[in-house]
Amino acid sequence: MATKAALDLETDVDAVNMNGTTPGSTYTVLGAADGYDLYAAASFLAQIVITQTPAGTSPTLDVRIQHSADREHWATLADFTQIVKTGTYPQSYVYAVPTATIQAFGRYGRLQYKVGGSESPEWTVTGKIMPKE
Repeated sequence: MATKAALDLETDVDAVNMNGTTPGSTYTVLGAADGYDLYAAASFLAQIVITQTPAGTSPTLDVRIQHSADREHWATLADFTQIVKTGTYPQSYVYAVPTATIQAFGRYGRLQYKVGGSESPEWTVTGKIMPKE
């Protein structure tokens, strides 16, 4: 598999529509079918964009960055601060993985979303992981 120097927002974004979900549902979205290849990256950023106003009662969204050396065994690398419904949309969030953390990361990265709220929470999100230039 060839390593990408950067990810193209138009072709390498993973979108997930979490409508009418059960609170506590978890969605794992893989980049490039089975994890973004970050082999050449000395550091990287994770970005999510909430493309529509969340619905439901008190919807929350937890976003976890995971890494793996083999695309089979995944571990948590970092977590975004919990996102709650606020303001106007779309909204963008970026997480820069700290340098000290990067030295421990595996070659592949992915995003995992966990939906919270008390009644039919709905989120529409796009996400990507990209090398930091």
